[in-house]
Amino acid sequence: MRHSSGFRPSLLLLALVFSVTTVHAAPLGTAFTHKGEYKPGGTAVTGIYDFQIVLFNVATVGTAISTVTRDNVVVTQGNFTVEIDYTAAPFATATQYWLETRVRAGTSTGAFTVVPVRQKLNAKSAKLEAENTAIKARVAALEKQTATHARTQTRLEALEARFERMFQARAE
Repeated sequence: MRHSSGFRPSLLLLALVFSVTTVHAAPLGTAFTHKGEYKPGGTAVTGIYDFQIVLFNVATVGTAISTVTRDNVVVTQGNFTVEIDYTAAPFATATQYWLETRVRAGTSTGAFTVVPVRQKLNAKSAKLEAENTAIKARVAALEKQTATHARTQTRLEALEARFERMFQARAE
């Protein structure tokens, strides 16, 4: 005669819960942070300015691929930071890109002034590198967690076998 108990299904459910691990990675996205300098005439300014950050695939002249405008950006001692998202589309057509910065006073609605010398975009940004490092750390943690779950599952299976033998002994 076989002994029935709600304990065995509970053990199986617990083993199943511990044995399943799903990893979901959020998409990286196409936005990046641009840290720039605005020092007209060599003087570091502080104030509110509007910026256009224009994407080119040539170092000089050429036609703009895409433009992002950021209004009322805080500039402190000539330094500013803006988030830019040109989307993935422009980056499929060339291998090298440059950023041209255009600026005007934050209270102005007039034309933008081009800041001389375009900045070459590096293929590997610090933000991407940091995110890559964070992803690698998360994967390592999940691998460790998976190993722990595997050990727990083995222990649960041993317990289940032990209880099965105990129930069989009682039934006899």
